Amino acid sequence: MAGLTAQSGVPIKVIDVHRLGDDFPDVVEGFGQIIYTSGSTGRPKGVRHQSGQIAWSAAGLAAAIGASASDTYLSVLPLPLLLETICSIFIPASLGAYVHFDTSLAERTGRGDVSGIAKAFETHRPTTSVLVPQLLRYWIAELQAAGQLAPPSLRFIAVGGAPVPKQVANVAWRLGIPVHEGYGLSECCSVVAVNRPGERRPGTVGQPLNGLSVSIDDGEIVVDGPSITDGYLKQKSATRPWRTGDLGEIDREGFVTVHGRKDSLLVTSFGRNVSPEWIETMVLADPRIALCVVTGHGEPHLTSLLIPSLSGVTWFEKATRAEIVKLLSDLCSEAPDYAVPRAYVVLALEEALKNQLISNGRPVRKQIGTFVQERAAA
Repeated sequence: MAGLTAQSGVPIKVIDVHRLGDDFPDVVEGFGQIIYTSGSTGRPKGVRHQSGQIAWSAAGLAAAIGASASDTYLSVLPLPLLLETICSIFIPASLGAYVHFDTSLAERTGRGDVSGIAKAFETHRPTTSVLVPQLLRYWIAELQAAGQLAPPSLRFIAVGGAPVPKQVANVAWRLGIPVHEGYGLSECCSVVAVNRPGERRPGTVGQPLNGLSVSIDDGEIVVDGPSITDGYLKQKSATRPWRTGDLGEIDREGFVTVHGRKDSLLVTSFGRNVSPEWIETMVLADPRIALCVVTGHGEPHLTSLLIPSLSGVTWFEKATRAEIVKLLSDLCSEAPDYAVPRAYVVLALEEALKNQLISNGRPVRKQIGTFVQERAAA
């Protein structure tokens, strides 16, 4: 569709609106962006950042990680991700830094194929990049399989979007990958806190960006500051401070630890509260497991859905029930007995996608809970 023109006279080209089900939103003066939530728990929402949030977040993140014109950034994530837009376009453009867009790897990543990540970093030898935990795990596996280390050019690799198991981060550092965990959400312009170079605290997501106020209210992380959204598309303006819906804590030095989503909290039939992300992070420390989702709300014990990684398929095909239960017990040795999964369902990724248990790379917890109950009973 063509022929639209903003009030400023800048021509607009609409690429695709046929799936939105609504009219194209009105164009407003000034720079802004509307990004959409994953929609894993309902219809995706348009998050409006039209009051300088993106520029502020880019400047705050650049200062936190010590970005400079001498940096070389490697972009391996799809650009529709706001964090990738900030890190691969806004920060380098503001500093005059160099960026290499590995478009083939980004396209494969969008399809769930992340093979060749070690080669990409070895070829381009960047100083910085941003990854999700699954990409990090594949990079580690490829380096270990080849008996190689990451390129010495690296100084900062941000990892976010999901928890990073301590064991995985430790292996990454030994292989020369300088992992720095971070935390954010769409409504807070993608970045709330990040571990700084030379100030990393394992197990945390670092300290908030300078200028953001982060507090804990009844266990929930609450954020206020310039990066808060203007509100959802076609809804009233956002109220501040922003309640994230994430459970967490802050230590005396201001380092933030995230425990999981408030709305995904499991309560067993014995009245025990368990954050599934806490247990899932422990299980994902094993490279044989690509995805783990813990269920069991209202049940006497927890059950885990396990999707084997490429390197773990053969082990799971040969493993006995006792061996898999022991694996779960060993991986969750730091958790109390009531939080250790006592049952499991092993599922191939293709079957999980076919049954719509995964949306935009994220687990659909309600559907998984029902699926696991039915499969476990069978």
